[in-house]
Amino acid sequence: MARYGFNPLGVMYSEITASSLLRVDLGGDVLYNPWTSYSISKAGYIIHNALRSARKDLECAIHTHTIDGVAVSTMKRGLLPFTQTAMRFRQVPYHHHEAVALSKGERGRLIADMADADVMVLRNHGLLAAGPTVQEAFNNIYRLQRACAIQLKAMAANTELIVPSEPIIASTNDQLSVQSCADHPGERKAYGITEWAALIRMLDRKDDSYKQ
Repeated sequence: MARYGFNPLGVMYSEITASSLLRVDLGGDVLYNPWTSYSISKAGYIIHNALRSARKDLECAIHTHTIDGVAVSTMKRGLLPFTQTAMRFRQVPYHHHEAVALSKGERGRLIADMADADVMVLRNHGLLAAGPTVQEAFNNIYRLQRACAIQLKAMAANTELIVPSEPIIASTNDQLSVQSCADHPGERKAYGITEWAALIRMLDRKDDSYKQ
């Protein structure tokens, strides 16, 4: 049975641990909820359910409302290939805002807009990233968010910006689409895998209570 792990709506991120995540099935039924006053976000469920139901290749989806991501989502041209970080995503799909995502009817349009991409910008809303593993999904949302943050800083500098040519953008994307693997040259190594152990060690140094 496919299950999701959700953060409870109304609980701060610093309060959430592994055992306090809600478990929800594909139909939206809450299977496990250790909180007496909190439950899932219906809009969050609609978005994640759409991806997990249609994209069997995805095991993890991350949706954010960061200031930088929301700001870029309001821009008509969206994410621009100003930086190598942004050029990793050759084509970033967009889903137009349809009010708060509470309608099950929106799920089909979300899937159609995202197609086979790993990231998408939700217009006037935020960012969405997914992947076959937690590591890859996290890396995708981290890089997308970082590209948005850099774009905003560059555009705020009030100076003419350099935009690489289309061939350079395409070449860079080709290079980044097949990440080199030091221990097995020429083989693709999924994004996020190399640095994941280091990120976990960093969390452990800061506060290992997330494991509880």
